Amino acid sequence: MIGENPKGIPNNLMPYITQVAVGKLEKLHVYWGSIIGGVISGILAFRGVFYTIRYYKDSDAQKERAAVQPFLLVKVGQDNRHELLKRFGLGKVPENEKKRKEVKASIQNIGNGFATTLVIHTGANIGGLAFNKVIPVGEFAYMFFMVDPGNLKEGLHFGLQYIDSMTNEYIQEYTMKADGSSIEIDCGYPRLLEQ
Repeated sequence: MIGENPKGIPNNLMPYITQVAVGKLEKLHVYWGSIIGGVISGILAFRGVFYTIRYYKDSDAQKERAAVQPFLLVKVGQDNRHELLKRFGLGKVPENEKKRKEVKASIQNIGNGFATTLVIHTGANIGGLAFNKVIPVGEFAYMFFMVDPGNLKEGLHFGLQYIDSMTNEYIQEYTMKADGSSIEIDCGYPRLLEQ
């Protein structure tokens, strides 16, 4: 018991520690020191096992995600055999049709699993614009942007939000920029959205 005060050297740990704390005994003997050290070592080993389990669990989850992760490559241009049904305004689009430029784009899935696109973020609104399309590995989807040619020199940014087969949600960002007479699109790497 905690409140006990035995005569001589106590046999129980708590009275012994109490007597050392108040100065009645000089120090812990090797016997009690090794018991306390053993308990502390056991606790540290136990925590180490849990950290190891957590590390391997996280590592396995990353490997599973990588095995099915899509990567959407967006390029300027398209196959003319496909009809363009989706149009998005990118940046501030002039109201005068003669001042607008139409930029046709193809989206190719070059990742490891199919992508189901949800939203395209063009800056038109906070939540983005609906763009629901399933893009299998190696397949294409097509769309076009209406832009102000003057803004292309500085660069226009947009993003695609999509899910993979394990319902992991990603966002991938892009920059469309004019370099002389040609237009290039720089692709960012997909970023996992924590749920």
